[in-house]
Amino acid sequence: MFRLILLIAALLIIGQLLRIGLRQLRGPGSPRDNDPDADPFEVMTQCPHCGVHVPKVTLDAGGVCPECHQ
Repeated sequence: MFRLILLIAALLIIGQLLRIGLRQLRGPGSPRDNDPDADPFEVMTQCPHCGVHVPKVTLDAGGVCPECHQ
């Protein structure tokens, strides 16, 4: 029984070492991370009427959020 547990532990350790080695061979990040045009964040702004922070693209021409129009 002890040999079986030891064998499973050894296989898990070897598997983790292989994953770490392969990750280092691939290099840093994904291709999307290397794209300077990709912006993972949206510009947020505060509604002047209610004070809620919303994405800037959702504000209307007057700068008011959609929640204030309801």
